[in-house]
Amino acid sequence: MAAASRYRKFLKLCEMWPVDASKTERDLGLYIRRRIAEGFRQGDASEIDVAECDRIYNSLHRIASNHFRRSYPRLRDSSFSGLNVQDCRAINSTEAYETLQSGKLKFAKIWSMFQRD
Repeated sequence: MAAASRYRKFLKLCEMWPVDASKTERDLGLYIRRRIAEGFRQGDASEIDVAECDRIYNSLHRIASNHFRRSYPRLRDSSFSGLNVQDCRAINSTEAYETLQSGKLKFAKIWSMFQRD
């Protein structure tokens, strides 16, 4: 019975958490969906540790609902690197990852493509 309500809560959490198609097999939203599927193999009838399940759900919900972003607003929309959101997404994409893995470019070269003067 306890698993049924928590399973439904996790399914609603998945709706809040988008999957980033640019990070195939490396996306946090996809990972969370897989972990939920593993944890609730029998759906509503799964055996769960209620306290641990609630702790995990509350943590993920705070992240998905931008609790910390609202609590601690940023002064700028850039990272320590000075890159904007679009550049950070590009450098973290599967395409950039595969380029690094292939050895065609080194990280320093990819990084320098995004640096601004």
